[in-house]
Amino acid sequence: MSFPVVNIERIWLERPSYSMRLYSRAVDLRDAGEFGASNRTIEAMLANTHVVADVDGVTGADIFALYAANLIDLGSFEEWNTLFAGIDDCEIRANPHLLAAKLSRDLDAGRWSLVAEESIAFIDSDRMCISTALPEFLRLAACALHRIGRVDDALAHGEAAYAIHWLRLDKRSAAYVANLLGIISLQFDYETALSWFGKAQKYYDKAGPATKQAMIYLNLGVTCYKRGAYDSSGRMLTRSIGLGRSSASPRPQCFANIALGNVHRLTRDFESARRHLHTAYNQAQELQFPREEALALEFLGDVYRDEGQTETARRFYARAMAIGLQIAPEGDIVMELRRRNGECFGLENRAAEAMPELQRALDMSRAQKDRFEEGVILRVMAEVAYRSHDLANARRFVDKACALLVEIGARHEAAIALLHSVEVRLAEVETGRGQAPRGQLLEQAWRQATEALDLFMRVDVRWWTDKCRALVARVSAMRSATERTALIGKSNADEYAPGDVVVHASTAMRDLLQLCDMFAGCDDPALITGETGTGKEVIARRLHQLSRRADGPLVVVNVAAIPQTMFEREFFGHTKGAFSGADRDSQGFAAQAGGGTLFLDEIGDLPLEVQPKLLRLLQEGTYQAIGDPKTRRTDVRLIAATNANLRQLVAEGKFRADLFYRLQTLELDIAPLRDRPEDVLPLLRHFLSLATGRAVEPAAYFNRRSLSLLLRHDWPGNAREVAIVARRAHIALASQGRVLVQVSRSDGSQFMVDGPGDQPADEVLAPAHLTPAEAAERSRILLAIEANGGSRLLAARALGVGRSTLYRRLARLGIATRQD
Repeated sequence: MSFPVVNIERIWLERPSYSMRLYSRAVDLRDAGEFGASNRTIEAMLANTHVVADVDGVTGADIFALYAANLIDLGSFEEWNTLFAGIDDCEIRANPHLLAAKLSRDLDAGRWSLVAEESIAFIDSDRMCISTALPEFLRLAACALHRIGRVDDALAHGEAAYAIHWLRLDKRSAAYVANLLGIISLQFDYETALSWFGKAQKYYDKAGPATKQAMIYLNLGVTCYKRGAYDSSGRMLTRSIGLGRSSASPRPQCFANIALGNVHRLTRDFESARRHLHTAYNQAQELQFPREEALALEFLGDVYRDEGQTETARRFYARAMAIGLQIAPEGDIVMELRRRNGECFGLENRAAEAMPELQRALDMSRAQKDRFEEGVILRVMAEVAYRSHDLANARRFVDKACALLVEIGARHEAAIALLHSVEVRLAEVETGRGQAPRGQLLEQAWRQATEALDLFMRVDVRWWTDKCRALVARVSAMRSATERTALIGKSNADEYAPGDVVVHASTAMRDLLQLCDMFAGCDDPALITGETGTGKEVIARRLHQLSRRADGPLVVVNVAAIPQTMFEREFFGHTKGAFSGADRDSQGFAAQAGGGTLFLDEIGDLPLEVQPKLLRLLQEGTYQAIGDPKTRRTDVRLIAATNANLRQLVAEGKFRADLFYRLQTLELDIAPLRDRPEDVLPLLRHFLSLATGRAVEPAAYFNRRSLSLLLRHDWPGNAREVAIVARRAHIALASQGRVLVQVSRSDGSQFMVDGPGDQPADEVLAPAHLTPAEAAERSRILLAIEANGGSRLLAARALGVGRSTLYRRLARLGIATRQD
């Protein structure tokens, strides 16, 4: 039987007292989540009807609204549509309970703006009479306003509904609204959210029903996973699914599967994540829950993104976005999807497409006051800037993300942001582009790395904990190396000292350095390969400085520079009288490097007859000095480098295969500069700064055309050639007042690079009558002007002279005196 088609305002009950008991029973069954049984009770109550106004204050509209609400929770939307099809719209609007029932269906269908507008209109019209339906419209408004991102308004309406229910001693309804307020608060304050959920849980744990218990455990589980408490979250969500199944309540089951799938994703169990999310997606489609369908697609996309399949992820996001734009163009789902699309573009190195999406998502998160999403978006923006080698913006974004996520207690996301902040600071150290001294950057990195490790250990996801431990070890090694450098009086990276930093911006070099730092903790031989000028010795020094042998000596030997006849005695040493002219004992390289590292550059030139002795040293740690019959022992780590093809030398019989394979235990291959053009400008900046002794930009020395030529140049001499070009440019500007440098291509052709094109000729060309002292003074002034962006006023301050004094010198030295 179904609800009879009658004039719902004129239902008369044949046996009023019996019917009222049935109506009360139907209400109780609905509260218990028994929606089908509740409607069957209503159908039994209405088996015999006549026309009359109402009984005991219960109208036909009340009974109808109860029946319709049960249909919504049962997912029986076709029957709901049939039920309302015969009712005139004016009749619905004339009865608050019928209007509330219709708006509940609109809310469920995702027509949130409509629900917000009509609910608020009713509330405004009801201010004077305060009908019994008012708190229901306040609740509907709070739900809809929350969905469209008006969080403050949603809280105000929800708190008003809660207060009315509490004053009326309607604890059941108050608990229902408290749960809603917890959901809204979840966007910006986890503690407030837990407080509201706690009020609802206190009632539902005592009074039930199972369907409401499923709902509250679902929300507690979501709160726990946002805080990073995944074990607790998993238990609560599993309980929610069980309670939902026992009460035949599909919506909590669907959403709990979504949340549990996301927990599995966050803990890197991708197969379990997929299983739960596909279950949720099928439930949402079958029951026509558009919001849940979009969320399931969104989190399925996250699984593929985390697996590195960004194109597949974006296909899922596109399907979710189509639904999100339909139900709430400015809502939370659209905001989250914009952030995810931006993240995928960033992972694909498409920063130009990533940043606009992320900025739009950031604006939406702030409008919706979703502090969790705001923090995550800022962290993603930092990652995109980092991959684009924009360290200044990467640091700015990630510092904001860390502060926000730590403040709201989002442990997992805060730990990820801190981890990325450490990577940004290490990049600043390694590129020499930090906003603070090297030691200060490393101290900041150390504090953040240890804080991240503490958070990850509390989150207890091994993948993340292992990643963080490796980063902590890397920071620790770099701090130790810096402290040792300070103790022995070496210059530091803040003074642009060569060898202190590996200047890079490319992914290839970043990956190489991570591998290098991993190898630093081993004692096995290491082989560094790469073309001439790629920086093999710099990498060798890094291996030594980050190793446990850093306090020991680093002995650098250029094998090609030692005559073959002298190599054995230079390498192994000799005793007094071992040969003519040996008037005293002499230690060889092997003994000198004891307790430290022996670096053999150009290992391919090692004489064939010496190679077995080197192999013995590697395998046994023993050797014999010339003239000494006793075997000597030393403890060294060997690092070798070559620009030759050792494999080919082995095939030609010029290099021993057993030595080659022993050296190849740990291999680092440095890509030539032509394969990583993004490193050209950072290297130019570094070497120009070395030449001047302070930080300068390449644009101060080269015009756009010249920089474009340098970026397209194949750099056959690699980083060493960049250093030569930078040095020549500085010398030319300092001595002649202009930059004009000849650069040779690998095919023998040449091209010229010159200074900034917008610089007037009278600033570039020095008058011929100047003395050497005047030319030097002119160069200093020009450099000061360039360093201060062309400002004469700032240049005067930098030179320590007054503005009028500087202008007199400009006129005397033939430099334009245009105003600032």
